[in-house]
Amino acid sequence: MSTSDAPRPPFPRWNPDGELDLALRAAADELERTGLDLSGGCRLSDMTRRQRAALGAFLGCGMVRPQVMLHLETLDAIFRGKYGLAGGLVEACETALGRPLTGTTAEVAMSPDLTTEARLEPILAELVAREPIFHRLELGTTREDFDAQTAPDFWEIGASGRAYSREFVWATLATRYAAGADDPWQTDRFHCRELAPATYLLTYVLRQGERTTRRATIWQRTTSGWRILFHQGTEMHDES
Repeated sequence: MSTSDAPRPPFPRWNPDGELDLALRAAADELERTGLDLSGGCRLSDMTRRQRAALGAFLGCGMVRPQVMLHLETLDAIFRGKYGLAGGLVEACETALGRPLTGTTAEVAMSPDLTTEARLEPILAELVAREPIFHRLELGTTREDFDAQTAPDFWEIGASGRAYSREFVWATLATRYAAGADDPWQTDRFHCRELAPATYLLTYVLRQGERTTRRATIWQRTTSGWRILFHQGTEMHDES
């Protein structure tokens, strides 16, 4: 007899509110929270010791350690392959709950709605004219100009994930300005959000040749003009 012809074990049945039943309810909660996305995990630390023991026995590996994140794809594969459930983990969870799971991946938008409020349009226009920061030579290239544009405790996170102090940023800019190299760039997808009175988050996409980064700047309006509190750049590998 081939492996494919071997009889499948019976689908596990459990008492309502039993250990495996409750474990599947925890998995169902995670699935509904993420729109039935199986790529995530379920924190076993949220389960009782008896639940973890029952789930571990079901998985064929004994006690499941509480610090482990249970991959939902693993459970899905077991229900589909070992027990022959066409609906996999979702079907098992629906059996435990006695109802269909709500939410589908199509209903969950990955990207946020970045539409600037109408009342912030004037602020947006002012800040767009100042971005990308430190690339607008018309705003000044001296140390005095830099000090006027940035808060004393300004810092930034680069595309590499490293954090840079205000002094390090200025040292880098001073070298760039002195070299006078060509600096072509394009920006788009601007969005402005008010964080606090006179304080705003501006996000946008910066394109420099083959390199594309998503940028975020926190701006504050002061009596002497706009100044930067924080900036971050994150390299983009797709256009989403």
